[in-house]
Amino acid sequence: YKSLNAQYVSLQQENESLQTQLNEMKTALDASHQQSRDYVDMNQQCEQQNRLLRQSIEELQSEIAQQQKNDVDNENEEKKDISLSAEDGETVCAFKFRTWLCCIVQYAQYLSAFVECEYNDIRLVIEFDDDMLANEVHIRKKLHRVLILRHCQQFRRLHGDFVGTLSRHAMLKQYLSVFESHAILTLTDLRHELKQKSQLASMLNMDDDDDDDDHALVNEVWHALCAVMQPTVCRVPQQQQQQQ
Repeated sequence: YKSLNAQYVSLQQENESLQTQLNEMKTALDASHQQSRDYVDMNQQCEQQNRLLRQSIEELQSEIAQQQKNDVDNENEEKKDISLSAEDGETVCAFKFRTWLCCIVQYAQYLSAFVECEYNDIRLVIEFDDDMLANEVHIRKKLHRVLILRHCQQFRRLHGDFVGTLSRHAMLKQYLSVFESHAILTLTDLRHELKQKSQLASMLNMDDDDDDDDHALVNEVWHALCAVMQPTVCRVPQQQQQQQ
């Protein structure tokens, strides 16, 4: 009886040990399952974040593409063949303002009001604000002022690009006021108005043919313009370039 009782006690202890091991294994298995569930949850969260990130990237790319399209449209708008011609005694700055207001903004009905205020100068467009349009030019319709200011903002950005580009070049920076006095306020204006070196010489009041000093300076400014503009803007024949 004592022997059987000892065996029973031994078996009971062994059973308790096995039960303890089984509980530990179960706990470990539960922990493993929890980790697996956590991994699945984390994986789902990562996939969701990736989807949101891809969506944000696509939206940003769409905005960039739209902005690029707007830039092209704005530049093409400036390149339009305008049927207007300068009137007798009209300055180039006044003519370009009339072209801008009538053909781009398409509010010709307000031209006389700008003329009366002596604001019919393309150089002033970057300074226009709602208070001035309402109280000085007397444009009563708010949405008309909003549209005009939207075009002013576009022109201001183009002018900023022009000033920034030329200001980065020491040679060209000193001629900014000369270009602006000839109503050259954007890079598009620069491309259109200065297609030949002779036009630059005339604008700078220099004799490119007979005066060697003027010829050298005109060449220097011309090549500086070529350096900051597109290569196609300043097409100098190779033979002429070698002679220079």
